[in-house]
Amino acid sequence: MSQSVADYTATELRSIDEIDAAIGRLVRHMNTECYQMLVLVRELDDRFGWKQWGYKTCAEWLAWRSEIGLSAAREQVRTAHALRSLPAISAAFAEGRLTYTKVRALTRVADLRQEDLLLAYALERSLLLSDEPVIEKMKGRLTADGYRFDSLVETIVASPQFLNKRNTEITQNKRSTESTPKRGE
Repeated sequence: MSQSVADYTATELRSIDEIDAAIGRLVRHMNTECYQMLVLVRELDDRFGWKQWGYKTCAEWLAWRSEIGLSAAREQVRTAHALRSLPAISAAFAEGRLTYTKVRALTRVADLRQEDLLLAYALERSLLLSDEPVIEKMKGRLTADGYRFDSLVETIVASPQFLNKRNTEITQNKRSTESTPKRGE
C-alpha cells in the first residue's frame, strides 16, 4: 500500500493521474506523520523532557530540534496540547484528512461544543491566508459571547468566505438547471 521514496523518484514516465494520486498519498502521509510528531511533542512537554537538554521551555527545545523559529515552535506546542481536548479533530488529523495549517487554525477557536461543525467546515474547503482575519474575529467573538454555539455559526455564515462559497454554489446550480433541457424542448 505504501510506496517507498525510490518509487516516487523513478524516472519512468507516469500519467498525470498517477502523479496526482501519488502526491495525494504523500500529503495524507505527511499529515499523519505531523500528527504523530505533535503527540510526541505533547508527551515530551508533559514529562518536562526538554529540561534534559537545558532548555527553559518545550518550544525552545522544539525550535532547536526541528530547526524552526521559536514562534512556530510555540504554535506547535500549543496545538499539540489543544488537540488533547478535541478528539474529532485529532482523529481526522491522525488519519491525514486535515493539514497542520487547518488544525492549527481550528485549535484556536474550537472546543467540544463546536468541534464537529468546525471539523465539517474544515474538511470541505482549503484554508487560505485570507481566512486569518475571520479566524481572529471568530476567536474574539466566541470569547466575548462565552463560547456560545450560535455565535460561532453566525460568524461562519456571515464570513465573506462562506458567503462567496454559497453564492458560487447557487450560481453553479442555477447554470446547470438552465442548461438542462426542459420536457417538450
